[in-house]
Amino acid sequence: DLNVKWVASQKGLGYDVESVGLVESGVQIPSRFIEVKATTRITKPDSQSLKFMFSFNLTRNEWHAAETYLDEFYIYVVSLSRLNRTIYMFKNPYKKYHEGKLSLSAPTYDAKISAEYVDNKIKL
Repeated sequence: DLNVKWVASQKGLGYDVESVGLVESGVQIPSRFIEVKATTRITKPDSQSLKFMFSFNLTRNEWHAAETYLDEFYIYVVSLSRLNRTIYMFKNPYKKYHEGKLSLSAPTYDAKISAEYVDNKIKL
């Protein structure tokens, strides 16, 4: 008895799919929060090779959801090619990061600062 909802249109959640299971008392509890990443390829990824690296972008909201939901948070990387469609599932990326199994880098930062902290202003 699973209830699966596509929630990607709701801003700020940090995941695309919510899977809810029923417990015996009839109370619904969340069982998975899933962020979906899709990639198109010409060839099937060589996921059997230990050198193969999956690469995808995570937003701040997605990373916050990973930190919040831990073992209930999954990233599904959907690999699409003409000959193959495969879903690779990664449970608890937050834990994997702290175990050194997942790396993060921030090529850009979304910086914001209040106008009250302007040190100097030059009118042109």
